[in-house]
Amino acid sequence: MTDATDTSLPPCDLAIIGGGAGGVLAALQALRRATTPLRIVMIEPRDVLAQGVAYATTYGEHVLNVPAGRMSAFDDRPADFLDYVVATTPPGGPDRETLAHAFIERRRYGDYLRTRLQEVIAASPASLQVVHDTVAELDARDDGTTLHLVEHGTLDARGVVLAVGNTPKPLPARGAPHLPEGRSLAAWDFDAVKAIPADAELCIIGSGLSMVDTVLSLADNSHAGTIHVLSRHALAAVAALPWRCRDVRSRAVAGDGPARAHALPAQRRPAGGRRWPALAGRDGAHPPARADTVAVDVAA
Repeated sequence: MTDATDTSLPPCDLAIIGGGAGGVLAALQALRRATTPLRIVMIEPRDVLAQGVAYATTYGEHVLNVPAGRMSAFDDRPADFLDYVVATTPPGGPDRETLAHAFIERRRYGDYLRTRLQEVIAASPASLQVVHDTVAELDARDDGTTLHLVEHGTLDARGVVLAVGNTPKPLPARGAPHLPEGRSLAAWDFDAVKAIPADAELCIIGSGLSMVDTVLSLADNSHAGTIHVLSRHALAAVAALPWRCRDVRSRAVAGDGPARAHALPAQRRPAGGRRWPALAGRDGAHPPARADTVAVDVAA
């Protein structure tokens, strides 16, 4: 794997736009399936691969939402991620069977993908070049696509994979841009969430898995302030959550933990949707709208 430092990019057989987990998974499969010396180019602005929005976290409380035994990068090696976890778990840690059902720290999955990418590169007749840049435009041609890069000119590719991942969205509420600095935080800004004062009253907008990340970080900080969760769909992340997330939420709702969690259900309920009546105040009253800090998870 080589890094491009000049503006001359020879044509390639496959261009992969994005070097997060999706881009690395695409590169792994292309390299494994190659039987000839194909040229593959990955365009990714960040220095480290497999560190998109989700896997860039450095905090151990942020875990995968699928057990380790089901997170292999390869269909024909279903226990591959589990093998990696077992091999990289310090002596004296959980046994293989326990790890197979465990929800592993997300930061370890990025390490796994980078390790497997290096192994596959060494064994493949194809080559992978990583260009640290951003694609600004695509032009379709009869024989492929021309990519226009911000700093490296153009790149002609026979095929293109779009692996651009999730782009964090701003708070979709009137007046949100005018909130004072520090009052509105993106749920993906893990360092900022960890820095929230332990006694702050917090409103989380959105009830998806990044909400769970936020609550786990707050719990890890022994947060003692009230946490309000607002959902536009009145849905809760339940079935897909690891036991650890459900446990933190249920303790907060029951009042056994230091944090007190509430939710303000949306005004309408989608067909088949689940409300959060158990998360409302004990008297059924909605929590106050004012909060010290607003964290945004608008994907849910």
